[in-house]
Amino acid sequence: LKPIIVQAPCLGCHGAVENIGPDVKLILNNKYPDDKATGYQMDDLRGAVSIQKTL
Repeated sequence: LKPIIVQAPCLGCHGAVENIGPDVKLILNNKYPDDKATGYQMDDLRGAVSIQKTL
């Protein structure tokens, strides 16, 4: 299990709503109208990844 930690590039789409550019907001609203994945700050835990491989 590996954590997904918010970094600077993530904030362009997932940061504070007032800091997301209008062009990005338009795209996000069209593709993800019910999206709630905003408001994150640097170093926040965004999620986790787990990869399994059958040996």
